[in-house]
Amino acid sequence: MSLLALLLGVGLATASVLYAVTPGPRFFGYAQAGDQVGATIDGASCGDAVTAADDGLWILDLNSDAACRPSVGDEVSFTLNGAPTNETETYAAGGSSADAINGTTLTLAPIPAPAPAVPRVPGLASFRLNDAGDAAAIGWTRPDTSTFFQFCSSPPSLSPWSALESCERVSDAAVDVDWDTVVVEGDDLDHLEMGNGVILVPDSWLYTSMRACNAAGCSRDSQGPQAGGLRWTEFEIDYAYMAVAFDFTQTQFTIVIVVNVDGPPREFTITSCTESVYCSPFYAEVLGEHQEKLTRCRVVRAGSRCIAYVEKGEQLAMVNIISRGKGTPTTQHLITVR
Repeated sequence: MSLLALLLGVGLATASVLYAVTPGPRFFGYAQAGDQVGATIDGASCGDAVTAADDGLWILDLNSDAACRPSVGDEVSFTLNGAPTNETETYAAGGSSADAINGTTLTLAPIPAPAPAVPRVPGLASFRLNDAGDAAAIGWTRPDTSTFFQFCSSPPSLSPWSALESCERVSDAAVDVDWDTVVVEGDDLDHLEMGNGVILVPDSWLYTSMRACNAAGCSRDSQGPQAGGLRWTEFEIDYAYMAVAFDFTQTQFTIVIVVNVDGPPREFTITSCTESVYCSPFYAEVLGEHQEKLTRCRVVRAGSRCIAYVEKGEQLAMVNIISRGKGTPTTQHLITVR
């Protein structure tokens, strides 16, 4: 025998040893006639599924040359009509189903719920007395997939909504306006006196926004109103307000709402003006191109609201809220909305 023939013979013999097919287990069980039963190992398919016979019996031989490259001790999983099942068996040469009488009884595995998508952006929904009756609350809509929310705010000194500096996680899409200006007896208000007993309340409002969140993340910010309020215990004054302006391509409108949270009835006059000098309370009755009256609510009782909504005419840059009450100072708030 030539050396070449000898080498070829050794090579062929070696190849036949390396790639010899070892009989594996024969798994069986019962299903519905025509059902397709497949096997996988570590997520890899072991080959074509087998079909249950008319009596429901299915038999699946899993030899060592299967596409999933089985090894002794591997955990074999099954599919039923392409869907994963709960049951597993152990791969063993010449083995079978663990239950030698009934075989492997397959039950479909529960389908995991799809991962939630990031919630839609909530929309501004309300400004009213809260359920406890002790503060006004800003409310946003609650997208179906949201599980919690992030409320953000920033003071008037920052550019509108460009750098909302304070964000906190909240459980609901409603936030109490609890950042009112608080005046206590003895405070020096001389620098705020506008004349005739009118007090110009310094900027106490905040820019606000809300995000709807879940495990997948948070929506983009939903612009909320500019909101604030005044509490002056000495005169039983307690109210909160919000102002928001929407400027779209062909539509502009302004909404202002004041909630008289507690105390005696108050009158609220709401105007809009081009700049602060024309927002003086002394111009409230002298209206012109620089100031427009939005509404006057003469008697707003505790828990009630005064609402101004303007969608027609020129939309001016500032909102002016003037509050009067019997035996109390007249107070004024200026809010730049556009």
